[in-house]
Amino acid sequence: MKYQNKKGFVLLETLIVTIFTLIIFTVLYTSVVPLLGRYDTLSYYNDLDTTYDLYYLKKMLLADSNYESISNLDYKNITCGSLNDIETCQDYFKSLDINPTTGDEVIYLDLSKLNNYVNNLSDDVKDYVQYIDKKFKEDKPIKILILKRNSYLSYITWDKYVPLPPTITFSASGTPRSSGYEKGLVVTVTCKSDEGMKSLNTSGGSVASSITTSSDGYTQTRTVTFNDAGSNKNLTVNCTAINDMVATSSKTYSIYEYSRDSSCNCETYNCSCTCKYEVSSGICTGTSSKSTTGSSCSSACSTKCSNSLGSSYCGYKYSTGSCSQRKKCWHT
Repeated sequence: MKYQNKKGFVLLETLIVTIFTLIIFTVLYTSVVPLLGRYDTLSYYNDLDTTYDLYYLKKMLLADSNYESISNLDYKNITCGSLNDIETCQDYFKSLDINPTTGDEVIYLDLSKLNNYVNNLSDDVKDYVQYIDKKFKEDKPIKILILKRNSYLSYITWDKYVPLPPTITFSASGTPRSSGYEKGLVVTVTCKSDEGMKSLNTSGGSVASSITTSSDGYTQTRTVTFNDAGSNKNLTVNCTAINDMVATSSKTYSIYEYSRDSSCNCETYNCSCTCKYEVSSGICTGTSSKSTTGSSCSSACSTKCSNSLGSSYCGYKYSTGSCSQRKKCWHT
């Protein structure tokens, strides 16, 4: 009798554990499987390659004369036949691997009027649009362009893109001197455009290097060297982007050089020597204030010295001393 009771208890215990396990698996299944399905769906949203190609597709649409008329609609499934430049559209569709015959779609829509056309959307596009609508709530974009390609979906705002001219920067590298730089100043000029650069031209300076273009094509650089002194050395830069937007900018530099010429108003050599003169008829040549009976005479320098090849002059004969150095003279 005890054996039978024990056997019945084990059977009941097994049944309870089994039911409990089934409940756990049922909860997991009903919770996890939908999440896995949702993850699988979301993995097709906002694909990087699709979004990148959509950017170029939008540029093509903006250039078409039918852009404004499409902008006034609530919804439009865009095909090449709906554009003015059909040939360009076909080239873009081919290069971006967009094939409407296999289910690919390019769709313009106004999210604020979703109820007017929601039933015209395919199921996957409808789900994607509702996903965007819920995700962004009050901050959602109003007008968007959607690309569906190979079941992947991405969007970009429809707002008309306003192209900007290139930006120009100057970077000077040299030895500062007063309000400018010593000769040999090197200025690096950089032109940058998000559309891509077409050309960079400079005017001014002594030597201009060849143009260096970045690997992505968005930046061009050139160095310009100033080897000639001057107070107003001008450098003018002209940059053109691929979209033919042009930017021009100029900079003015003061370039200094070192000189001992008196024209730069430097300090002259100071006479700190005694000068040797020849004797002629008992009078020191070059001065009337001294006389002697010897073959030579000397007196304090009465004029400023000059310098040539390391020798000091006073009058027309070598002096017995030397002259002090003139101050360094930097001038433009």
